[in-house]
Amino acid sequence: METPPPASPPPLPNEPSIAGFWRRFLGVFVDSIFVGLIGWGLGFLFFDYCASLGGWGRIFGFAIGLIYYGLMNSRLCHGRTIGKRFAGTRVIARDGQPIGLGKSAVRYLVLALPVFLNGAPIPPSLLLTWVGLIASLLVFGFGGAIIYLIVFNRRTRQSLHDLIVGSFVVKRPAGDGPVNATIWKGHYVVVILLLLASMVLPIILRPLANGDFFKPIVALQSRIVQEPEVSFATVYEGFTQTFGQGGSRTATLNLTVALRQKPSDFDSEANKIADIVLHDFPRAQSKDQISILVAYGFDIGIARLSRSQNFAYSPAEWANRIKSRVPAAPSP
Repeated sequence: METPPPASPPPLPNEPSIAGFWRRFLGVFVDSIFVGLIGWGLGFLFFDYCASLGGWGRIFGFAIGLIYYGLMNSRLCHGRTIGKRFAGTRVIARDGQPIGLGKSAVRYLVLALPVFLNGAPIPPSLLLTWVGLIASLLVFGFGGAIIYLIVFNRRTRQSLHDLIVGSFVVKRPAGDGPVNATIWKGHYVVVILLLLASMVLPIILRPLANGDFFKPIVALQSRIVQEPEVSFATVYEGFTQTFGQGGSRTATLNLTVALRQKPSDFDSEANKIADIVLHDFPRAQSKDQISILVAYGFDIGIARLSRSQNFAYSPAEWANRIKSRVPAAPSP
């Protein structure tokens, strides 16, 4: 039977009370709505510009979040964002005082990097290099450690971003003395294992990415992204299964293509992508259905808005569509 971690030391007089999971969740939820509305408003006003940034528009949203959380969680605003004021919480250091601006910025960086890098338009070829190793560490290592500590560190409720800068989220008002609670040391072991596992993951996946199955998919994705109007593309090869009497299995190829330029029409853009697929991806001919989702919009991390249209046809139907839209050659 597993031995539970030792109990926390008894609270000191006037010691702040650690904020629980749901109280912290409420604060994060309110802050996310507020910052998201700012991002959505700016994105709507400058729609075409934000769309032209493609996936790198996340840097724009990241900067907005850094300014908001960096300032509001620091001593300049007494460690209280709008969400924390609503939830009745604040960010403090172990001595009971609000943290400085530098620590507040680092706290946000550690928490936000996994979110903003997840889905960032990193070229597939770079994912097999040291860039992919760092991205995996930040997204899966930091992200996994943050989630683990949020769920299981019930004693201090500190996640990775709090541990790195030595901050606590406490109830307000609930004392203004130093914090006596300490984290169970076993959590550090789990965090280290998660970080190491995230660095090993790209090394394990590298042979698979260079294998006969995934290499053509990576090549197709890279080819589509070379088009000047395309900011990002994903390719997924799989099956759709229907059950019951007369059930069937449909081999599918699903693509999502994000544009940085406003298309003249989504139909022509889908045909263009389909033409690339049929010529550059030999396995496409064996599929029952090729689905292409064409989207034009912005994703700045804190807000997103897009206009999209999905097209799904068999390879033969795609070929007919492409052929019917090719302009006839002029008569001699």
